[in-house]
Amino acid sequence: MTFKNPFSTFDRVVILDGGLATALEEYYKKTFQNNLWSASSILFADPQAIKNVHLDYLKAGADVILTSTYQCHLPGFVECGFSEEEGKILMRKGVHLAQEALKEFIESTAFKVSQRRKPLIALSLGSYGAILSNGAEFSGDFGSVTDKDLYTFHFDRLKILADAPAVDILAFETIPSLQEARVIAKLLSEHHDMFPSVPAWISFSCRDKHSIGHGELFVDCVEEILKLSKRVVAIGINCTNPEFVQDLISGAVEVVKSYERDISFLCYPNNGEYWIAESRSWGSSQHDLEGRFLHLAEQWASAGVKAIGGCCRTSPSYIYRLYKSQFSN
Repeated sequence: MTFKNPFSTFDRVVILDGGLATALEEYYKKTFQNNLWSASSILFADPQAIKNVHLDYLKAGADVILTSTYQCHLPGFVECGFSEEEGKILMRKGVHLAQEALKEFIESTAFKVSQRRKPLIALSLGSYGAILSNGAEFSGDFGSVTDKDLYTFHFDRLKILADAPAVDILAFETIPSLQEARVIAKLLSEHHDMFPSVPAWISFSCRDKHSIGHGELFVDCVEEILKLSKRVVAIGINCTNPEFVQDLISGAVEVVKSYERDISFLCYPNNGEYWIAESRSWGSSQHDLEGRFLHLAEQWASAGVKAIGGCCRTSPSYIYRLYKSQFSN
């Protein structure tokens, strides 16, 4: 089966959206009191806030919005007091909200006069480490978890979400270890029956200028995963310090270019702040993070990155500046 790369139809850099939880916190004053992170807004009866964030990013210029399903998993919903069936409905609701926001946006006068392409929807699928709520999506320290455990986790979630509305691409995000990436690639190769014809991307969380969270060299991970699954049409970095990106991509972009099939490199790092798991807060030693982010993004585009956006601590204002920048026009 051939999987088409939706980014290759753009004749410019594709603009991804930014942090969902960040926008919910900063724009809509939401707080997250359970292990479902931004999915908790769906749980606690304010789905409109999530839809509004999707609209904010679309209006800011995003070509791709990611669903609010990053940390959704059925056991998490059950722990919050929902039945399994209710949990499944809530997981799928995250996709419905993105679809509703996109429909409202493309029917707006602002979109019709903008001459923009119809934006895409990516199904956000976080690392197994994200459900542990201890920063394991950055370290890859999953304890005694086996390949079978990881396969079951990702398979079960995909099976539930396969009954949601259609998406344009599957986005496996913040993957910290080669072990988990291999398992995902294997799953994608073995189950074309789930989301048939829908391609995927895998993005890694990285701990320094050379290595992903667990310690493997990023460039080695890129090469191996592209060999394992032809369904992966884009690969890259997210939830990483933006100061690390240029060195990380220097060799990896060349690996991507060496493949005969159509593969894009994508990058959507944090804004430069760092996560403190113990206090569940962010810290930073930088000033003018937004301006610095835009400057770095211009370098990534020049290096051959096809899709650029933001992750934690980035907001619609970041995405608007990326959209208005010279490299995206």
